[in-house]
Amino acid sequence: GVDKHLEGWAAVNVDLIKTMPKEYFDDVRMQVFEAIDNGTRHETLAEALRDRYEIPANRALLIARDQIGKLYGNLNQIRQTNLGISSYIWHNAGDNRVRPEHETREGEVFSWADPPAGGHPGEDIQCRCYPEPIFTEILA
Repeated sequence: GVDKHLEGWAAVNVDLIKTMPKEYFDDVRMQVFEAIDNGTRHETLAEALRDRYEIPANRALLIARDQIGKLYGNLNQIRQTNLGISSYIWHNAGDNRVRPEHETREGEVFSWADPPAGGHPGEDIQCRCYPEPIFTEILA
């Protein structure tokens, strides 16, 4: 069921990009999927976006990092909930770029059914946090 969820994810998330004309969105979605599928790093995707759409390098890098991070965050949620995992432990990147509200969530337990303000790990712009699955329920 991952493919079905990813199609919906791409439609919603790429549409959030405010600095690019909407006529590019379908193509950007495909480039993000191809980058993930091929294991392409966000820097390489950023170069492709910059060259193809003639956008500034820093904007292309932000879009590439953000879209790939959001996709991985969404994949984590889909995979965990498909396995029957209903909650997770929030973890942040542990550096000085972590948002204060994400820093305070470190080690807290959240339910996939009830996201915290700002969403699950990876949903905020350039969020690098990740969900550690809690296996207790499926192992019981």
